Amino acid sequence: MKFDINKNLFHKILPTLLYLNACIILVPDRFKGIPVILLLLSVFFLLPKNKIKSFPIKKFLVLSTTFFLLLISILYTQNLEYGLKRVETQLAFIAYPLIFSLLVVGKFNLDEKILNKIKLYFIYSVLFFCIASFGYYFYITHYGFMDIIKHYSFMNFNDHGYAMSIYYRIHPIYLSLNIGLALLMVTQLFLRKNNKPIYNWLYFAIIIFTFFLIILLKRTPILSLLFCLCILFISNKMTKYKKRISIILCTFFISVFIFFIFYSKDQFYNPNSPVGIRINLFECAGDIAFKSPIIGYGVGDVQDLLFDCIGAKNTTIKKSYNSHNQFLSYLLSVGIVGLVLILLSYAIIIQESFKKQNYMLIILVIYFFINMITENILEREDGLLPFVFFLNLLFFSKNLKTNE
Repeated sequence: MKFDINKNLFHKILPTLLYLNACIILVPDRFKGIPVILLLLSVFFLLPKNKIKSFPIKKFLVLSTTFFLLLISILYTQNLEYGLKRVETQLAFIAYPLIFSLLVVGKFNLDEKILNKIKLYFIYSVLFFCIASFGYYFYITHYGFMDIIKHYSFMNFNDHGYAMSIYYRIHPIYLSLNIGLALLMVTQLFLRKNNKPIYNWLYFAIIIFTFFLIILLKRTPILSLLFCLCILFISNKMTKYKKRISIILCTFFISVFIFFIFYSKDQFYNPNSPVGIRINLFECAGDIAFKSPIIGYGVGDVQDLLFDCIGAKNTTIKKSYNSHNQFLSYLLSVGIVGLVLILLSYAIIIQESFKKQNYMLIILVIYFFINMITENILEREDGLLPFVFFLNLLFFSKNLKTNE
């Protein structure tokens, strides 16, 4: 009887907790780890005793490569305290692979209905956050509608003393990143289910998301979104109508890309502009990496080394800046050896995705990789949690669909 109860709870409670993890943007900053912990504990304690499938150790190791490499780098880092904090923020890289590996062991049935619901809950949560935050600041401040549009970009990031800015501090780049991911999922649902009335309301979501992307105006999330939308259209079987849309979209992407290049060209010569700051940071990161290229400096020393380099340059750049490039951050932390292993793990994921025609997973990796060129996306929970959650969800989805 105990087994029957466990099995029943295993298949009923877990979908709810998966939906909760999809809505992570609505969880206050201090409590974002709680949905992950709840899901992990539930999977562990409710796992049916008659384990028919073996633990997918190879997939687990591929998906947790980043965490183990950063953990190993603790052994040779000097700033151990900061290094442990950095590793702590990366726990999702081992928690989610363990969760989904155990779901495979327990033969959890992740059918198309549950998978689409998880995507919809993510879309709902991002949509609600955008509308609620905009409405909150419009109500609580003295600003008018146009003033909110003008200042909204950093209202969710800077602490103004308002309740929402205290509990929810999300950088505009990361909010744009989540909006872009939601738009990619909306598009995929349309391409697969565009004849079902239940998805018609998503037209409203597209309009709202587009509005917020425009007022946030962050270049890399917009460009990566347009590029990935082109791939998404091309990777799907399309009617003549959809082919025309994809051609228009690709043309629009090229036009926007050219516009941003011309718009940003003057910033290359201004050391205080966003582009100029990144150039200085990239130069510092390159100089530092050259001195210890094989295994890097360990996860705890990267920020201190950047501080010293930035100070030596006598620039006006804030010393609190990180490398603003996730790949450079990995290079400094674990060296060329670690960076190659991390990239190899993603190459394996993409190879497996091509075999199983899991194109949404490929698009997810490409979308985040493009954004990693200009930001340390995986060093903040607002970027790390949605990426690792959907990376594991989509990677294991084909295995979980075959379960009964």
